[in-house]
Order: sequence, then structure tokens, then C-alpha cells
Amino acid sequence: WWKRFHPTHPEYFALQPDGTRDYYAELGPDRVKVCHASTAVWERWLADVAEQMKEHPAQTVFNAAPNDGYLTGHCVCEKCRAWDHPDGEPLRFIWKGLSQEYVSLSDRHITFANTVARLLKERYPGRDLYVTTQAYGNWRNPPIKAIPDDNVVVQTVCSFLLASEKEREVGMKQHQGWADVS
Repeated sequence: WWKRFHPTHPEYFALQPDGTRDYYAELGPDRVKVCHASTAVWERWLADVAEQMKEHPAQTVFNAAPNDGYLTGHCVCEKCRAWDHPDGEPLRFIWKGLSQEYVSLSDRHITFANTVARLLKERYPGRDLYVTTQAYGNWRNPPIKAIPDDNVVVQTVCSFLLASEKEREVGMKQHQGWADVS
């Protein structure tokens, strides 16, 4: 998205604490985040889905997961933050020149996935189409309030094999938490 849209639509991208909609340069544009609460982002996502459906008419699952770099560059606009549950686990986040604790983004990511999933159903009634997102990094904990819609598929990303016994227990608990809300 960065290469395609930043010159013409910088508003698609995550507002940073310094007031820019730029990415953390050390990580590169492949880690840039979008403003999840932006209706323009939703419409652009739907337009991309329409293009994918033209190229691959049998496709039924569409990605709404954020780019990698789970610690960095998340949107701080008022609308995105309104989707974050205040009781979420405090976790470390990084922006250019700033590192601070903020709550888990699970509720935000599920709210975004639900929003585009509902728009997808509305645009293509009668079709079984799904949105996929991930429970990963600073949104690996299950959401507190948001519940995935029936056409939202959540992939949990936990490293059970490479983790210590304690980390495996945490990952399994998080995985079970997502199963409980899905």
C-alpha cells in the first residue's frame, strides 16, 4: 500500500505521535500500518478485494491482517484508539523517537476485521466470503469486548515449538482464549 498510495493518499496510513503518517524508516515501508478506523481504508480494501476476485474468481478468503512489525508504527488517531479496550494488557510499543506502554490491540484488530467483513457481505450478498486476520504480537491476547463475526477467521501466531515451557503455556492460554471468543 505504501508504494501504491502514499504519494496520493497519505491519510490511509497510521497517524504517528509526531503528527506524521510516515513509517519508522529503519524498518522500511513493508512494515507500515494503516489507519484502521478510516472509511477510506475500508473502501480501498474493498476495491482491492474486487480486483482480486476478477483475477481469481474462486477466491473466498481475503487478508485484513496488518503488516509485520508488531511493536511499531500503529495508529494513534482518536478513532483507532477508541477501538482499543482500556483494560487490555499493557504492552510495549515503538514509534519514531518514542517507546511506551499501551494496551493490547486485539479489540482494534477484530473491530477492523469485523467492519470490512460486514462490508464484504453487504457488497457481495449471498456469497460465502471470509476475512482473515491474525492474533500476533501485541494483539496476541484475545479481545476483551470485540467478538469476531462469523465470516472472520483469526489465525493465532504463537511459536510453540521454539518457546520455553512457560512461553508455551502462555501461548496455549492465548490460543484457547481466541478459540473461546470465536
